[in-house]
Amino acid sequence: MRMTTKRFMAFGLGLALIGASAVLAAVALPQTAAAQGKEVVILEASDLTGPFAPSGRPKTDGARAYVRYVNEKLGGIDGVKIKHIVVDTSYVVDREVAAYKRARDVENALFFVSINSSSIATIAPIAAEDGMPFGSHNAEPIATFRPGTWFFPAIPLWLEGGAAAFDWWMKTGWKKSEPPKVAMVLMDAHPGKTASRLYGAQFKKRGIPIAFELFTPLVAPDMKGVVLQMRNSQADIVISHTTDVNWTTMAKEMARQGVDIPKLAPYFGPIGQDVIKAMGDAGVGLMSFLPYAVWDDATVPGIQKIRGLYKEWYGADRVEDRQHFYWGWVGMCQVAESIKRTMAKTGYDGLTKDIKAGRKALKTVMENDMRGFTCDGITPPLKWSPTDHRPFDMVKVARIEKGPVLKAVSDWVPIPPLTDEQRTVEWWTGK
Repeated sequence: MRMTTKRFMAFGLGLALIGASAVLAAVALPQTAAAQGKEVVILEASDLTGPFAPSGRPKTDGARAYVRYVNEKLGGIDGVKIKHIVVDTSYVVDREVAAYKRARDVENALFFVSINSSSIATIAPIAAEDGMPFGSHNAEPIATFRPGTWFFPAIPLWLEGGAAAFDWWMKTGWKKSEPPKVAMVLMDAHPGKTASRLYGAQFKKRGIPIAFELFTPLVAPDMKGVVLQMRNSQADIVISHTTDVNWTTMAKEMARQGVDIPKLAPYFGPIGQDVIKAMGDAGVGLMSFLPYAVWDDATVPGIQKIRGLYKEWYGADRVEDRQHFYWGWVGMCQVAESIKRTMAKTGYDGLTKDIKAGRKALKTVMENDMRGFTCDGITPPLKWSPTDHRPFDMVKVARIEKGPVLKAVSDWVPIPPLTDEQRTVEWWTGK
């Protein structure tokens, strides 16, 4: 149909009105970061499968919950949403290194979260060269003490927490005048080797004899020979830095053979709810540590927040004692607050337009502006500094009690200090 001049003018007027309406609508809408689709990316490697999955899954749930809290309840970090990408790496170093490279090169992530201690030690020099801040829900010593490190752990070294629990047991549970004989059962991997190095040095200095030390596969076929050696050596306590799966097998075998000695895990994976259930009564008495408040610390503001959100989102009255949930929550809380404080200095564009500059700005804030932060009282005050990236120096001792149920059995206790030499990469690598 042929358009007349009159119709053409009416059509043009309609377009003008539509255009004017669009302009007015654009002016009327608030120009929030969320409306503009702004986001920051955090990529997290996690053990959703594999030998550490019983602790990896709830830890990841906690991190996801904190991201959901920020994005849904707070509207983002000052309007900027967190894009949280989780990659299952199954405690395989090559997979975690690949996840790191994806974070750096593909996703333009501002921060990378690692989990495997062996992977952390591998990634640390690469991240320092790349200028990529990364962290973990544990402090790996080689990465932590590396000069100029870009690694920011959320909690103290496993081994420091275990040493604090051992000292507490020595003061409250050991009644003999002579020192106890310690059995050391360690995984044949990087965390087991570092445990051997630190505890061997600490016990030698204190005159505490090691009944025996042995290394096991990540998934040992059985623990009969290990437990028999405990009996034959007349060990007074067993300290074992091994996988959740191995702890279950060993605790049950100890019960079967009637080896009733104190058990201590410097890694707190074995006091997660799934492992507690798997061990049953055989796990009662197992000690470890908690670097944060948990559900029963009902007066802590951060725990009150978790209680309310958990019931609202999941319809449950508690987090099923999945204490690793808090682990993930705390790690993400620290990173999100660091990003917020960085963005207050740089603005969103200054943080993300040149991602390398943004990552450097984030590292500077984490080293200089985060001291005293507690995630609403869930942890002791952060102490990150340019020369020491360890987060804080206190933990609570925890123990599996009859039920079985996990209970904190101490208030905050200090971590035994490391020597100056032990705060170097060279000491941990033996070079």
